[in-house]
Amino acid sequence: MVSFTKITQSLCLLAIMATANAGSLRGDSSCTQIQCINGEGSDAACKASNTCVSDTKVLGANDKGCWTAYNEGSITAGEGFTGELRTVLCVKGIDSKIVPKIAVTEGAKVSKVTMNGGEGTAAEGSSIVAIETNGGSFKGTTTGVETVKTNGGSVTINAAASAVKAATTNGGRITLSAASVEKVTTNGGSIVVTATSVKSVETNGGSITINKAHVESVETNGGSVNLTQGAAATKYSKSGGSCTGCPKADDDKRTLFASGSQDPGTGCTFKFQCTSGYTCEDRICKPSPPGRKLLIYSNFRQGPGRKLLTNSNYQCNNGSLYEQYRCKMQQHRESLCKHPERGPAC
Repeated sequence: MVSFTKITQSLCLLAIMATANAGSLRGDSSCTQIQCINGEGSDAACKASNTCVSDTKVLGANDKGCWTAYNEGSITAGEGFTGELRTVLCVKGIDSKIVPKIAVTEGAKVSKVTMNGGEGTAAEGSSIVAIETNGGSFKGTTTGVETVKTNGGSVTINAAASAVKAATTNGGRITLSAASVEKVTTNGGSIVVTATSVKSVETNGGSITINKAHVESVETNGGSVNLTQGAAATKYSKSGGSCTGCPKADDDKRTLFASGSQDPGTGCTFKFQCTSGYTCEDRICKPSPPGRKLLIYSNFRQGPGRKLLTNSNYQCNNGSLYEQYRCKMQQHRESLCKHPERGPAC
């Protein structure tokens, strides 16, 4: 059974269900709609399109829209081109001789490059706003980069003059040089960033290496972060994973508040982290409401050896009495009767 899913902005997704080897490669309305089933069925669609290339094509200022390099197709975006580029690889099995190619050369201004297999390159003097790979590779030097994303495949790009908004991996690998990066995220795969500044780093799996940059915040929920070549972070929060070169995590649930002695107004995650008489509310140690401790034992009584929070005998089972914050067995009834204030022993 085949499931076809349309992803906007030229994301070409091959979805395979059950045991059938089938898929659909689609982009936005300006891109040639190509379906690939068992490596077949897309040749006719490419031939019928004026923007699908299965041989060789050089694009210039007069060429508009979204252009597709299909199978053995090769596209060179030259000076004046301002459209979108993508590759589509649709073959039976594996054939290393069939490689769709994209080359973004000096003077070309590309809104987005999407790789669905094959090889892509960028030359100095070019401009690319967004780069995404679902397979294949893209590398080179360019400017104007705002987003880089891999769902598979790899991107190695020198965008040293760019202020990148986001670098994200959901698999695959990114190696990025930029002036600055606003957010670096891995949900699998790996990212290596060399920059002057990075605002936010987050890993939910996979690995991140930051070179040289000052990082405002690092968060690990799995995976690992490594700060090298002078990179440093101002803040680190952790609920899993690790960071080498980071300061101490400010909310590491496994190490913070281990002494259970947080003062009123300080941060907390669990109520046992606060000092006696305080409870954790909204991640802050606050005074316990009046009577809260008494309510803990209002509906049942404790057996011998159970530690108590108040000095009341009613908390103990019949046959036990309160003594030094614990319920103790009534072993000497006569001696206990000499102290009726200690409870219903007599």
